Amino acid sequence: WADIASGKKNTKPLDIGNSPSLAYQNVLMAAYTNNSAHLTKIAAEIDFTTTPITIPQLENVAAIFANKGQTLAAAKIYTTLRNALPDKAEYYTAKLKVIENKDTAAIPLPAITPQMGLAQALTDVAKLLSNNFQDSARIFAHLSLFLTPAQEESLELLAQLAAEVGQHDEATSFLSRIDTSGSEDKRQTVQRQIALLLQDAGKKDDAIHVLEKLVSDSGNIEAQVQIGDIYRGDEQYKDALKAYNKAFDLLDEKISQKHWTLLFSRGMVNERLKNWDQAEKDLQGALSYEPDQPYVLNYLGYSWADQGRNLDKAAEMIEKAARLRPQDGSIVDSLGWVYFRIGKYDKAVKTLERAIELAPTEAEINDHLGDAYWKVGRKNEARFQWNRALSFTKDTDLTAKITDKIKNGLTAVTTATPAPTPPEDLVKNKNVAE
Repeated sequence: WADIASGKKNTKPLDIGNSPSLAYQNVLMAAYTNNSAHLTKIAAEIDFTTTPITIPQLENVAAIFANKGQTLAAAKIYTTLRNALPDKAEYYTAKLKVIENKDTAAIPLPAITPQMGLAQALTDVAKLLSNNFQDSARIFAHLSLFLTPAQEESLELLAQLAAEVGQHDEATSFLSRIDTSGSEDKRQTVQRQIALLLQDAGKKDDAIHVLEKLVSDSGNIEAQVQIGDIYRGDEQYKDALKAYNKAFDLLDEKISQKHWTLLFSRGMVNERLKNWDQAEKDLQGALSYEPDQPYVLNYLGYSWADQGRNLDKAAEMIEKAARLRPQDGSIVDSLGWVYFRIGKYDKAVKTLERAIELAPTEAEINDHLGDAYWKVGRKNEARFQWNRALSFTKDTDLTAKITDKIKNGLTAVTTATPAPTPPEDLVKNKNVAE
């Protein structure tokens, strides 16, 4: 880019190798220098639909190809994007129509300058360094911003790096500098990211305020779900249920594959509130979209097992979940618990011992193993496990039940244990941008 900016003639193409970044840079350089022969070579040799670059970069490549005569390559990219991003299908279909009508001048070229290209190169270096050399990554990202203050990827990277070390105010400041004036989708995404940072900083009321304004202004369903997730994480289940119900209202009760996690989230909240009929309906609805989702299978199966209902079906579902996630202690625990509930105590002991190996400090798993030991006559070991369970929990209800068992033994199966909570990233909007 320095050679190009200084006017040197016959600048050689970059040796791309296996670098997606250099492939993208080559397209920008060829477009800026009007090197049609090189663009033709790139379009023939590189399939950008399988090259891991960002969606905005892929859109830039398609626009350049369309304007510079590589219409087949451009159409392939737009078709791939349309299939991958159904929410923008109409936008990409319009681009394909322009190409079909041979009116490619209607597809604007990205604003390419040597300064912009060099800023992108510095950003790419920052990304490469960000996993293991965060301080160096920050330097390159700031160099990129010196050249192009609105470089979105550098601002996002700096926000991410700041958030990782708990500097949430600084992270929010970087995100707030992103220019979203030309994209309502980008504005909404950035606002949701800011809300996540506020939540992680412990400013949950501020996060909810940002999200409520977003819902009020634009009817953003994901933001409404995010509100429910915040309340659910704080165990404010009644408020969470109201938030999720509002999300259903915004969808006009028309749930699609895209929003199956909303059914799962509301099902969990209803289960916690003992609204079992609705919880069962929501969880089964989630499974209708994702029949092999191990955490939904586990949650519904565990809930049935803990109530002593549909035990054969519960065992079948949890066995399937355990096959899908054999290293997940909570799922293996559920499998042991359902064996316990149907009276297969020896099998329950063996399974729960494996669950303890996977999650040794989980109070509920230690409690369940104590129950299983008691049933097979290993009473000293049972009390040992119950005492271990006590050391791993501050839950007053669980503590009272375990203390009674240590004193009096297992006189009856204690039910109504909350179903195991799935991983946060399954149902919480941590990644709000592609």
